[in-house]
Amino acid sequence: MHLSFILLFLLPFTVFSQEKKTLNGYLGIEGGELFSYKLDIIEVEGKISGKATTWFETGKEVCAKMEGTIDRNNQILSFREKEILYNTGFASAKTICLINAQLKYQKDDNNNWVLSGRITSNDVSNVSCSRGFITFTNTFETTPLFEHANSNEKLTSSKPEIKSVKPYKEVTKNTTIPPEIKKPTAKPMRFVNDVSVTQPIIEKQKSSNNLPDRITVGQVKIYEWNSDSVSIEIWDNSRVDGDVISVKYNGKILFENYTLIKEKKLLKLPLEKDENELTIIAINEGSEQPNTADIILYDGIIPHAIIAYNSIGKNSVIRFRKQKNNSIFFDNSQD
Repeated sequence: MHLSFILLFLLPFTVFSQEKKTLNGYLGIEGGELFSYKLDIIEVEGKISGKATTWFETGKEVCAKMEGTIDRNNQILSFREKEILYNTGFASAKTICLINAQLKYQKDDNNNWVLSGRITSNDVSNVSCSRGFITFTNTFETTPLFEHANSNEKLTSSKPEIKSVKPYKEVTKNTTIPPEIKKPTAKPMRFVNDVSVTQPIIEKQKSSNNLPDRITVGQVKIYEWNSDSVSIEIWDNSRVDGDVISVKYNGKILFENYTLIKEKKLLKLPLEKDENELTIIAINEGSEQPNTADIILYDGIIPHAIIAYNSIGKNSVIRFRKQKNNSIFFDNSQD
């Protein structure tokens, strides 16, 4: 009788000590391929276990059993995929085996918190396969992993104060949003200082960047393009909350009032002139501010990841400058 009571008393503590978490991010492989990557993990006293899922096309994925640790003092997540659980048609140009990763939670060049790091991969015989990187930028998901870390600097809260984001409040007041989303909650993983300038900031592509570029109103992202077309994937890689966008290409509407979902919308556009312009317009902010669209642009096989974030009525601009000499794209590395 007493033993049964003690077991029933201890059971809730045993259950709640296991914290279930999901992280959504990107897996980049040396050679140019970029895939969606998700961790579904359970943590027990700093040790994690669960599964890792990789996919490029929805429905064609590979899932592996994984184990690892969380070092909150040093803000490091380490894990290793142990075995393949299933493969429903996932394929890649490079051979990707079981992944071994050590990811660091730190600020990037734009002062945003990211969880990222290099990876190696090996087959079951421990033969080396592809190398690359993994990046998680959704602080709504990553911050709780390290919120108990001993750090002198306060990390981004999963419930940030909305006071500092005045531009978003003003826009919300002046729009006719349905009653159910008039008071949106914050989207902490996407908050970046709003840009209120009269002249756009021009940013040319960097030679190498493992993290998605973030662009908003007042900024123009420029790429020197080598191929004759651009392939585009656009979707909502965070919590699907009803973000709606319209997209223009060289001033012409490609699609209007499109609601972003988890499945990627695919486009392939020809480069019609020397400089071509893609515009992402925020129609609403869904239930969470701001409006965010995850985008991957392909210059041949070379991917460029972007997050476009805006308040209602604002837009992000991307320009493609066609290279007249395509030898760079097909360069076989000369001395």
